[in-house]
Amino acid sequence: MQDQKIVTYVVNLRNRVDRRAHILNEFNKRGEFAVEIVPAIEQKLGSVGLWMTIRYIVENAAKTDAEYILICEDDHQFTGEYSRSLLLKCISEAKLRDADILLGGVSSVHSLFKTSDSLLWIEGYTGNQFVIVFKQFFETILTANFEIFDSADYKFSALSQRLFLIYPFISIQREFGYSDVTALNGEIGRVDRLFANASRSIQYLIDGANFYGFNQDRNGSRQQTFADVVLPTYIVNLFRHERSLSRIRAQFAAKKEFNVIYSRQKTPCPEADTAWFEIKETILTGIRNDDDFLILCDARHVFSESYSPHILIPNIVEAHQQGADILLGGTERIGGGFAHALPIGNNLFWINHFNTMQFLIIYRKFFQRILDAQYDSATGLGDFLSGLTSNKMLVYPYISNMDSFPNSSSVSESLGEEKMVLWMFEDPSNRLHKIHHAYMRYGTGITHQSVREEKIRHR
Repeated sequence: MQDQKIVTYVVNLRNRVDRRAHILNEFNKRGEFAVEIVPAIEQKLGSVGLWMTIRYIVENAAKTDAEYILICEDDHQFTGEYSRSLLLKCISEAKLRDADILLGGVSSVHSLFKTSDSLLWIEGYTGNQFVIVFKQFFETILTANFEIFDSADYKFSALSQRLFLIYPFISIQREFGYSDVTALNGEIGRVDRLFANASRSIQYLIDGANFYGFNQDRNGSRQQTFADVVLPTYIVNLFRHERSLSRIRAQFAAKKEFNVIYSRQKTPCPEADTAWFEIKETILTGIRNDDDFLILCDARHVFSESYSPHILIPNIVEAHQQGADILLGGTERIGGGFAHALPIGNNLFWINHFNTMQFLIIYRKFFQRILDAQYDSATGLGDFLSGLTSNKMLVYPYISNMDSFPNSSSVSESLGEEKMVLWMFEDPSNRLHKIHHAYMRYGTGITHQSVREEKIRHR
């Protein structure tokens, strides 16, 4: 592969001579690329025209024996990190991992983890200015349905669970002051900010992985026995859901690992303030009882089919060892769920945000922080608690879901309450499954030999 040129297709509108001059200059004197300018198919929607052009490129590439091709947009710009040897190394590593897509840089990214020094697995992204497409993905592109609200980067993210990114970036987008595909990118400085912010987010997640001992085997807590453990559990929010008392009692009836206390706080405060008052009173009770942690459980909580004390209790211990302030039993996607999730254990994720309150484990070291906080009633309780700490984790698979209650929200009216609750919890769970599956296959520490052995096992 060292002597083989990388077949490179650059998408360019015929009338964008400034971009064509720029991109030809980028590849000038880079003999590792065999560059062909492909006139973009023009459509009313630039995103549709771009996809049609990509499809045309892939359709022609599929007739050749190329193992992969490079598709570039005409605003691609090499960074100082680029080198021929680095790119070829990353292509080899991506091939070894059966990659569908290898990216040179992105303008935004979701969850990720390192698979080697310069390679990341990513959940999803934006930014298609430098995309290596591997042959095994050609047919998927050619048979995909592309709707008018789609974009090529979102479509690739949805179609594949084998997306990889070179980091630090070897490619960014150059500012031209206009965009033929994404109108918002016409704002001066926006593209530069997007790539800079994406790079900072990636580094933040990598640093977080290192902080939490991302690649360490942490099975010690799972080898312990917890037969005598009793979990202090406080049921809150009954003031709004009195009729749920019998149902929540039934949830805990046969679970001897919980010591359940039912809160019935009633104050003349508005509902949000009453709920915050109830949480603070629960924390004070936990302090008086000398609890090392407590479970704050909403009256609408229901145990999932995945629940087992053999999952929950070891993860409470492991999250404590990892420095968690809060551990969630489940989460939802309405109103701003997590954007980033980082696997830090067999059943444990770090997440950057949550807004769900139905089952929280709160650790003693975080008690005073809650008591000192000045709650803003304009902010949701989950969002507010999430904002108090970066050390928040989530059990996976979920051990808690939220029961349905009739209400008048537009979402519940349009979906039906039961469907709404399922919709709230289904999406992040699917995302976590995707991330967990990828981590078990590609996570840091997997050697080339072990990847080869795994590929043989899957044949």
